[in-house]
Amino acid sequence: MATVLTEYTKDKHKEAESSGFVKYMFTGTITKEHYIVYLQQMFHIYSTIEASAEDHDLFNGIIDIQRTSKIKQDLEELGAGVGTPFPSTQRYMNHLIELDRIDPSKIMAHVYVRHMGDLYGGKMIQKLVPGSGNAYKFEDPRQCIAGINSKISVDLVDEALAGFDYCIDLFNELKKELNI
Repeated sequence: MATVLTEYTKDKHKEAESSGFVKYMFTGTITKEHYIVYLQQMFHIYSTIEASAEDHDLFNGIIDIQRTSKIKQDLEELGAGVGTPFPSTQRYMNHLIELDRIDPSKIMAHVYVRHMGDLYGGKMIQKLVPGSGNAYKFEDPRQCIAGINSKISVDLVDEALAGFDYCIDLFNELKKELNI
């Protein structure tokens, strides 16, 4: 099901999907150590997005959307803690914190970028990564998608594009730091 932002962000979406790190993850050969580092970065990003969304009641009516605790479960299952944010992750978090301060409604653009990716690609990713992939398990994916769609609009395009750019920066940093 296409969303109101799909057409406007499809080029950035393709760019993110074709990054070296994402391609590596989709080969099904990602190591436990590399996946842990990825999850640690996701933990910091999701916790920042979800704290803002909760503070501003943006998730009202969207059941089982929060991923932070599920990412933490995955890290614990893999024997790891939350780790330290990479510079690209910290820049993304700083942007989200500033957005929370000046226009928290735009956090939904980042929910679109991150959470929708998990809703649409999560079942496949779950099969390719170490561990049980709790972060990709949703009680009712269709309800989550409908809930997010009901809260996004075309005025979030620029912020969604920024979200993709932050993700691409992180994927590039992961590729470099993990020597992939």
